[in-house]
Amino acid sequence: MKAEVVLSVPESLSAKVLSCLASAIESAMSDDTVSAVVLRGTSSTFCRGLDLDELVGDAGDDHPLEAQPVLDYCRCLRALRLSDKPAIAVVQGEALGGGIGLIAACDLVIAGENARFGLPEVLFGLAPAMVLPFLLERVSVRTARIWAMTATARTAAEAKAAGLVDVLVSDEDIEKETRRQLKSMKRSVRQGLGTIKHLTSVVPSLDLVAALELGQRSTLSTLRDPVTIAAIRRYKNEGILPWEAS
Repeated sequence: MKAEVVLSVPESLSAKVLSCLASAIESAMSDDTVSAVVLRGTSSTFCRGLDLDELVGDAGDDHPLEAQPVLDYCRCLRALRLSDKPAIAVVQGEALGGGIGLIAACDLVIAGENARFGLPEVLFGLAPAMVLPFLLERVSVRTARIWAMTATARTAAEAKAAGLVDVLVSDEDIEKETRRQLKSMKRSVRQGLGTIKHLTSVVPSLDLVAALELGQRSTLSTLRDPVTIAAIRRYKNEGILPWEAS
């Protein structure tokens, strides 16, 4: 079975590390030998978000804004959310601002019981504008608004109840749980995963009729695919699922 790639998330997202992280995520997502991408910080910090000091600089009011880190951050979010491979965030310690965006863009979020989550942007007059499209796929509008407006740190249990965290475990069990979840994810066929990630990104914005028509087209297209047909026939005739044959 293909192996996952574990990418270390830096404590602070500077221009240099963001460029490297975006390239690493995109490379892993396009590599046929990779089955899944796992984002991990340290045991004390997942990620504290973009390096604001670097973005605004210290050369006075006429200092030009450094836009490239913002663009590279968005590259990370798009690659995690829209690729055809599972992305898993394993969160321990503190996750703030842009770190929450990376988490929310992943398909599965596993958190240790001591993890903490916060959106401090409003304290500086900012909004978590790049984070919100992904956070709003996980939590209610009301929850996202109050989290962003208050900048209060939330516990792992609160994040689980709100929907940001999918699996909450003790720090001692986080490795075991990560392996268990990876084993389950890696059984899924890449084509199906990609279709699910695409449909869940567009269906919420469609009316019922349009969503059903899209589902109809997607299903008929997949059922005409020779690889899918062969997999179904093999299971019917031999009882062998695709992941068992790989």
